[in-house]
Amino acid sequence: MGTKSDVYVILGSQFGDESKGGISYHLVPDTDWSVRFNGGNNAGHEVEGKKLHYLPAGILRGTKVGLGNGMVIYPPAIFEEMAENGIPSELIEKVHISERAHVTLPSHIVMDGLLGIIQGSMSAKSTFRGIAPTYGDKAYRLGITFSDLLEQDTLENKMEHIMGYHRNIFESYKQHLPAIEASMKEKFKGKGEEMFQDAVSLGPTELTKKYCEIGKTLSDNIVDLSIILTNAYFEKNEKIVFEGAQGFLLDVDLGIYPYGTSSNMFSIESDAGFPLGNVPAKHKKVVGVVKLPMSRVGGGCKPTKIGGELEDRLREKGKEYGTTTGRPRDVCWPCEVMVRNAVRNCGINNLAIVKTDVFGGMKEPIKVNTYYSHENMLFNDSLPASMKIFESMVPHYREEEPWPDRTKEQWIDDAQEGLSALHESHREFLANFAKRVNAYNFLSGGNVTISLGPSDKAKFTVKLNYLAEDATL
Repeated sequence: MGTKSDVYVILGSQFGDESKGGISYHLVPDTDWSVRFNGGNNAGHEVEGKKLHYLPAGILRGTKVGLGNGMVIYPPAIFEEMAENGIPSELIEKVHISERAHVTLPSHIVMDGLLGIIQGSMSAKSTFRGIAPTYGDKAYRLGITFSDLLEQDTLENKMEHIMGYHRNIFESYKQHLPAIEASMKEKFKGKGEEMFQDAVSLGPTELTKKYCEIGKTLSDNIVDLSIILTNAYFEKNEKIVFEGAQGFLLDVDLGIYPYGTSSNMFSIESDAGFPLGNVPAKHKKVVGVVKLPMSRVGGGCKPTKIGGELEDRLREKGKEYGTTTGRPRDVCWPCEVMVRNAVRNCGINNLAIVKTDVFGGMKEPIKVNTYYSHENMLFNDSLPASMKIFESMVPHYREEEPWPDRTKEQWIDDAQEGLSALHESHREFLANFAKRVNAYNFLSGGNVTISLGPSDKAKFTVKLNYLAEDATL
């Protein structure tokens, strides 16, 4: 059946924290479906003052929500997230959880703490949400799916196996458990002690009862999301936005391994069970979100890290603190190589450039990395798999003039007026950047959404070809 609706896929092009939720919320306000497809509550979007971790931005507009099979979910946290953000409890009926999504248990969170100890200097500085161990058990074929929560016999059988495995590991590292218990009490406040005891003490039968009760509560929400989304688009002509978590550079296969996350960033077909390949090309809008300045939280090398007083100033101005953890983010100069890499690998055909207001009023020139070198090697469009090379490669910058700063209200006024309202150096910067990251001309004919602040009113969209007219490089 033919369709005229667009399918939007919103992806992070860098290290995550690119305001994907805000772009999703802005670009498709009338969407029928808003769908997360990867990661867990290690992700965090701050949209219109609300802090979301599992739920995509569409929940704030009351759209139907999907949590795909590529996700890992600690079930109680969904209700906590709704309550903390003042989302009416009756909107839980809008939430559709794939029966194939995997369940994070408290023991996965304890395992996460141990994993950080085992990894040592190779640790990516986990958010301590049990993400990697849940994906690990999925790969080991020990995992518990949401469909299992509806079948007590199946669940108890799986609980016996998975808890036996986890507790053998706990026994081997029991000297570290008191520190992990203390960390859980601090991070999860009044719930941390119960979560820890569930992980280390509660028997499989008791755990089964507890999670069967959760299954009963969510029984109407646990669905075959793949067929629902496929019918919604191809039969009912409904609009769908797929909202990615983290960023391409954290992808477990093509990112900066091992300093990334444990899931893929852009596998809509496998992580949401949706046949994106069958959507007509003109209706497939894959939006790569780019943040200027770039930032990342967690471990690993950041080749364009700014450092010093200027980094501190930009961090404060851009409020660069993790939505999930509150940790200060490292602030980095923009890197064309990283974005070209994402455009090439993810099939990105539209851009969103956010937080350009943060560079407003700088006295120093803005640096943009154009390529990396290491001995006799150059990296223009890709990044090395070798961590030794990645950590020692040298960035090569060009410099551009900054633009005057504006008040929050003035930036909103500029966004309402559009591109012509921006200072000449601001337009040139955006045009040069968009033109230079257009790997293989994948972006030609696409749109560029420009964000001048956190408000939905501070965003506007132009054609890339129109923006490129201001390019000077």
